[in-house]
Order: sequence, then C-alpha cells, then structure tokens
Amino acid sequence: MLQFWLSVGFTPTGATFGGEGPDSRETPPCTWVCYVSMVIPCHYESGLDPSALRHSSHCVFQYNVHFVFSVSRRARVLDPTISKNLIEYWRKLCESRGWMVWSIACVGDHAHMMLGLGLGDSPMLVALSLMNNSEYVFQKQNRSLFKEFGLDSLWSRGFYAGTVGAATTEQIARYLENQRDLA
Repeated sequence: MLQFWLSVGFTPTGATFGGEGPDSRETPPCTWVCYVSMVIPCHYESGLDPSALRHSSHCVFQYNVHFVFSVSRRARVLDPTISKNLIEYWRKLCESRGWMVWSIACVGDHAHMMLGLGLGDSPMLVALSLMNNSEYVFQKQNRSLFKEFGLDSLWSRGFYAGTVGAATTEQIARYLENQRDLA
C-alpha cells in the first residue's frame, strides 16, 4: 500500500523580504501563490525484529546501522517506479553481501535504510558499496533523467550513518556508571 503525504504552503511572489534601501522595515506588497507538493514514498519492511540479538561463532551481537543518502542537488528523481526498482536492487545486493535489510524508504530526493551488518563490516564501506553499485545500475537504466535534472551523479558525496539499537546512549552510560560504583 502506498501512503501519500500532502504538504501545502504559500510563497510570496514579487517581494524582496525586508524591502530595499535605508528604511527596509516594510515588506513591499506582494501576491501569494499556493503550491501543493505530493510525496509518494516507496517503502520496504522486512517484518523481522531488528532488536533481536544475532550470533556468530564466538559472539552475540546487535549491529544495526541507519543510512541516509541524498540525491545529488536534492533533485526529486526517486519517483515510485524508480524507488521500487532501487529498493529491489538494494535488497538483492544486501542479501549477496550478508547484510540484513530491516527497512528501506525512498522519498523524492533521499533514501533511508536500516541494515543489520556483520561484525567485520565498516559502515563507510557498506555505504560506498550501496551508493556506487546503485549509481551504476541507475545510470544504465535512466540516462535521460541525468540530463533532465542536470546531474553528474545520482548521490551526493556525503551520507549519514548512525548505529541503532535497543539501548540508548543514556542507558549505557548509566549502566557503566553503576558498574564503576560496584568496583
């Protein structure tokens, strides 16, 4: 099921905010134009519990990372069809690399994903792999969009990566403080 978000806003036309000249306290008269934008997110949920502990031969762990990738120049190229294809590609890539996909959401100009990584996986290398591989496939399938939006690349250079877990930083700090008091 697709969900729709509707945002309505107003923007002035023909106005420079604050006016011009030495006495710029008054805003010049202007007309208001109403704009409506509709965001159609494409979303995948695995249905598995990301807070569940995983096991390796000598370790019990929970290593989940939230990634956010922004489209270059924040161009709104991730329409529902492209998003669906991108999500499916990422799911296959993650499966082939042994990364657990908890959820992926694409919204117009950026994508969020939460992955369960292995203990030897670096978030930076995982992000670069996801960005570079999807860029290659996207360029092959959607060359015209790069020209239409004036893009040299699909993704912005930077990205966000943050670990996610059931315990908050505050809870862990309190636990460590209590352990120090016991010693």
